[in-house]
Amino acid sequence: MEQKKTIIAVDNDDLHLNLMRHIIARLPGLVFVGINEETLFLDYMNGVEQGVHPMPASVFIDINLPSMFGFELVARVRENPVFATKPRLVLLSGFLDRKRAVLAMKCGSDAVEEKPLEIQQWEAMIKRSIGE
Repeated sequence: MEQKKTIIAVDNDDLHLNLMRHIIARLPGLVFVGINEETLFLDYMNGVEQGVHPMPASVFIDINLPSMFGFELVARVRENPVFATKPRLVLLSGFLDRKRAVLAMKCGSDAVEEKPLEIQQWEAMIKRSIGE
């Protein structure tokens, strides 16, 4: 039996979390975890390191979070050697310009994407993040 892949979204916008939950529910083999606070995400990743939670396949992180920018959150995760290359970290922005794209790559993000407008675009982005 194939193990399900965990997809995490870190966003303080419940609309985006619910949208991703809805889309991921339609995709076979995926489990969704929505987290609306940066500290809760860091606690979750601590649980991954301790074996409490499975290693997520992908994590989508909003760039504009309330207590820290997504860039900083990615950098904090990547500074732990356990997470140096996994999971795949994707920064999301409502407005993506060259400066944000460069910062995203410098902080250790695997990709940076503009938040899609269409459900099919969200689905394609999620599938890309897990190599489908």
